[in-house]
Amino acid sequence: MGLSLVYGGDLPESGPRTLPELLARASRVTDAEMITYLRADGSELTRSYPELLAEAEAILTGLRAHGLRPGDPVLLQIEDNHDYLPTFWACVLGGMPAVPMTVPPGYEQPSVATARLRRSWELCGRPLIVASSRVAPELDRLGMGLTTVDALRSHPARSDWYPAQPDDPFAILFTSGSTGVPKGVTLTHRGVLAMLRGYLHLVPLTSEDISFNWMPLEHVAGLLAFHVRDVYLGARQIHAGTEAVLRDPLSWLDRLDHYRATCTWAPNFAFNLINEHLAGHPDRSWDLSAIRHILNAGETIVPATMHRFLTSLGLRPDVMHPSWGMSETTAGVTFSDRLGQDRFVDVGPVIPGVWLRVTDAAGQILPEGEIGRIQVKGPTVTPGYYRNPEQVFTADGWFDTGDLGVLRDGRLTITGREKDIIIVNGLNYYCQEIEAVVEEIAGVEATYTAACAVRADGDDTESLAVFYCGGEEHAPEIRSRVLNAVGISPAYVIPLAKEAVPKTETGKIRRGELRELFDQGAFPAVRLAGAVVEPRSEIERTLLDVWRRALGVDEIGVHDDFYDLGGDSLVGMRVTALVQNAGLPMKPWHLAEHPTIAELAAELEGM
Repeated sequence: MGLSLVYGGDLPESGPRTLPELLARASRVTDAEMITYLRADGSELTRSYPELLAEAEAILTGLRAHGLRPGDPVLLQIEDNHDYLPTFWACVLGGMPAVPMTVPPGYEQPSVATARLRRSWELCGRPLIVASSRVAPELDRLGMGLTTVDALRSHPARSDWYPAQPDDPFAILFTSGSTGVPKGVTLTHRGVLAMLRGYLHLVPLTSEDISFNWMPLEHVAGLLAFHVRDVYLGARQIHAGTEAVLRDPLSWLDRLDHYRATCTWAPNFAFNLINEHLAGHPDRSWDLSAIRHILNAGETIVPATMHRFLTSLGLRPDVMHPSWGMSETTAGVTFSDRLGQDRFVDVGPVIPGVWLRVTDAAGQILPEGEIGRIQVKGPTVTPGYYRNPEQVFTADGWFDTGDLGVLRDGRLTITGREKDIIIVNGLNYYCQEIEAVVEEIAGVEATYTAACAVRADGDDTESLAVFYCGGEEHAPEIRSRVLNAVGISPAYVIPLAKEAVPKTETGKIRRGELRELFDQGAFPAVRLAGAVVEPRSEIERTLLDVWRRALGVDEIGVHDDFYDLGGDSLVGMRVTALVQNAGLPMKPWHLAEHPTIAELAAELEGM
C-alpha cells in the first residue's frame, strides 16, 4: 500500500493567460443570446458576449472617473445579476480586485451581515462601494463611500484595459464567518484559468452546452464554475435569482426544461428541497433529457438525497458529479464521475496541475486508505488572505484545508472537517458521521441535522448535542442509533423547525451559531422575562402565524425583533413569500425596515 499522495498530472498552459484575454476571446462569439438574465418580475434580459464587454468597459470608465487605479479593491453590493456581472468584469479589466459581498436584508438594523460588511470594508482600506440603485440610499446613510451601477453605466466605453499579469489578483472573496477578523481569499488569474483547464479536462463540457445557475454569484462556484467557465467555453448561460427559486423550488426544473439546459449545479440542500416539493406534486413532470452534468458542491453530499432526486426525475446516475474545493482552492479541484451508496462520498480524482496529500496532525503523509488532514498544492491555491497575516501554508508549502478525508486509488473521499470533530472524554467523534446516522431515521429531515459539542452550566466537560428536524418521538431512537453506530450517547437531543436551523447561503449548517444559542439558554426557547404582547389585529395574527412557522419559535410577542429571534436573510425570504401568499402586499425590504410584528403590521395596513 502506497502513501496518501496524488498528483493530477501535467496539463500544458494554453489559451488565455488572464481573464481580460478570456473575455476578449469570448467577445468574438457574436450570437445575440449568450447570457440570459431572469429578472424578479419574470421577464428576461439577454446579452451577447460583445455586449457584456461593452457594458464592462463603460463601467470601468466610470470607476476611473472616481479616481480608482489598478490594485484598488472595489466592494460590490449588487442585487441583480445583470448589474453584477458587467461590474465584476469592469473591475477585472481595470486591474481592480472585485470584492463581492451578499446584500443584507437591510442596513439600518445591526446584523451579522452588516457587521461583516463593515469589517470587510475597513480591512480593504475603505474602498469605493458599487451598489444597486435600490439599496444605495440606505447604504449611503452608513457613511461608506459609494456609487451606483446605473451611474457608472452612463460613461462611454473605452478599450484601454489594464495589462493584467497571470499572478495579479482579480477578486477577494470573504469567507462566511460572522465573528472576528474576516478572511478575504485572494484569487489570481493564473489560479482560475488553471482550475478551468483542469475542470474541463475531467468533465468535457463544450461550447454547445447550456448552463443554468440560480445560486449567488458571490459564491466561488456560482461565479467561476457557472459564469467564468462558460465565458471560457463561449457557451450559453442562464442566471436566475436565488430568492425566486427558494420561493418556488420546482421552478428550477421548469427552467431546466424550458431552456433545454445541459448543466446546472447546487449544494446538497437544494436537491433535498426538490425532493420535498416533488412529493407534494406527483402530477408534475419535466423533460430533462438534455441534462448531462449536475455539479454537486458547496456542502456535505448525502448519497440518499442524490439518489432520490435522480430516481424521482428519471435521470441517469452518471449525470451527477460530486466535487470538492473551496474559495482557497479557486473552487473545485476534484470532480467525480460516480455516485456511490457509501455514507461518505467519493468526490473524484484531482485536476491536472494539483497535488493533494493526506497527513496526520504532525504533517506526516499517511498510508493510503487512512483518514487524515487534506493538504493541497498547485497553481489554483490562493497566495493567501488579503491583509491578513494568518499563515495558511505548511513549512514545505502546502495549504492545509481544514478538511478531513481519505485517498483510495487516487480518488478522494471527504469525511468531515477537522474543526467538526467532537472530543468527549478524550475520544474523537466526527460530526458528519453522527449526522448521517441520525438522518437515516425515517421522519428526520435530511440536511438539517447538526452534531455539536456543548457545555451546560455546571458541567466541567463537553457533551454531545444533536439538533434535528423532526418530531420529539424520534429522540429515543436517535440516542439509540448514535450510541450503537458511533459509540457515544447524545446528552442533548433537540428538535427544531427547519427554519430555525442556521445555514449559510449555500446551505451549510452554522454549528457555531447553534452552540452559541445553546450557551444562551435558547433550548427550550426562554428569551425574555415579562409578558408577551399578544396580537391585536387580524394582520398581526397573520404575521404571528407566519413568524412562528418560519422561525420555529412559539412564544413571540408583537414587539419582538425578527433578527433577535434568529431571523436572517433566507428566513426573511420565506417570511416574505408566506405573507404575500396570505394576500398582504409585503416587499422583501419591509422586514429590515420594520423588524417587529407591530411595526410591520402598521406598515402593511397603511399600504
